[in-house]
Amino acid sequence: MNSITIENLTATSGEKVQGLVKVYDTETFMPVTIINGRLGGKNILISAGIHGGEYPGIVATIRAAGEIDPADVKGSIILIHPVNTQSFEQRTSEIMPEDGKNLNAVFPGRKDGTLGDKIAHLISRIQKGKDFHLDLHSGDLHEDAMPFTFFPGSCDEKITEIARDAARSMDLPYMVKSVSINGAYGSGAMNGVPGLLMERGGLGLWTNAEAEAYKRDIYSLLDHFDVLNT
Repeated sequence: MNSITIENLTATSGEKVQGLVKVYDTETFMPVTIINGRLGGKNILISAGIHGGEYPGIVATIRAAGEIDPADVKGSIILIHPVNTQSFEQRTSEIMPEDGKNLNAVFPGRKDGTLGDKIAHLISRIQKGKDFHLDLHSGDLHEDAMPFTFFPGSCDEKITEIARDAARSMDLPYMVKSVSINGAYGSGAMNGVPGLLMERGGLGLWTNAEAEAYKRDIYSLLDHFDVLNT
């Protein structure tokens, strides 16, 4: 495997690197973990906290990022936890506090736009060329969500089938075929990257059971794509 670089962060073959990635010319940073296996395999992107008040997936992604040993990885795993640090810190529901935009509605974003546009553009760049993107959500500060997943339906049918098959590997009672093209997973699918948006929990709360269930989903996805050599 070659080295993997995301802005100011680089992981060489067999290395796990964690740090803060700067969002272009802003003063905003995202916590990112790059796990670069020694052997070739699928390249998986996992994100949480596109809406900063959706906590179960953020906790699960942080835990998985800490646990996974690069010696057990075939391919690579990139985890972002959370994406929307501004909303996370200020506990705003759905929207970016700086520009009033719903970050998940502006993908693929613009490098010359507002902060939300720039974050979406950076995520789209990280997403490019990946084999799959798992995006973890929950009900926001004002919502509660039963566990389910959206898979993309407005893209090439092969992309839809890859995403649907991945969803079947997880412990979720409902799958919904979505027509969205501007969410992170929908935008990615339109550009050839299959993905899922998953929902579990909400109301600005999280439980250990929800976080652990999401972590199991992460591991199920990695097993599905034969990324973990365990």
